[in-house]
Amino acid sequence: MCGDIISNVYTFVNKSTYLYNLFMKLIAREIIKIFLSRTGVKQKDLAVMLSECIGKKYTPGSLSQKINRGTITYNEVIEIADLLGYEIKFEQKVNA
Repeated sequence: MCGDIISNVYTFVNKSTYLYNLFMKLIAREIIKIFLSRTGVKQKDLAVMLSECIGKKYTPGSLSQKINRGTITYNEVIEIADLLGYEIKFEQKVNA
């Protein structure tokens, strides 16, 4: 159900760059929380995994701040999803 909601919101937001940027700041935190909850991975472990994968130093505190401030990049969210076994897809809604 959550995936359907996110998919519908993505479709709407895709029409406006301003709204898209605002949306990503708000939703990234929730997406990451859902991924962590479903996988049982702690945020501190995610910081280590992300550091190893991207080659940039992430501490649990710096990752938390990026998520809470909304300054985490789209690429970082995609990488987090991949590390936790998820895929983020944009699909065009088919109107019946």
